[in-house]
Amino acid sequence: MNYFQALSLIMGTGMLVGGLWVVFRPGAWQKLVFRVMSEKRPDWVLGVNAAWTLLVLFTWGMFFGEMALASFVVTFVMSLTLLKVLGSVFFWKQYREAALTLFREPLAMRTVMVSTAAIGFALLSLGLMV
Repeated sequence: MNYFQALSLIMGTGMLVGGLWVVFRPGAWQKLVFRVMSEKRPDWVLGVNAAWTLLVLFTWGMFFGEMALASFVVTFVMSLTLLKVLGSVFFWKQYREAALTLFREPLAMRTVMVSTAAIGFALLSLGLMV
């Protein structure tokens, strides 16, 4: 199992399970989000974001060493996620408001999370086929 296959399996499983969890158990996820997303940005957010940024940079380095289509797909999804992650560092209030607004609109939240689950399924399938 190579690096991109493992990353694809881990990210795909997380996105699929997380997306379906929110779709079928929104109350449990909502309690967690409201507890974690306080008015003031928690200190752990910076550490998690720094770790994710380093992982994405490392992944880009691995991609340039391998240059395969499957590795590009995983690297691209991680890079898109990095944009969301960095938004939570530099624009916490807007990020928090957008996330909490999604929970006030159940149809919008389900749409976003079904899309997340679909991307997770695609990554999981990619990891199983490569």
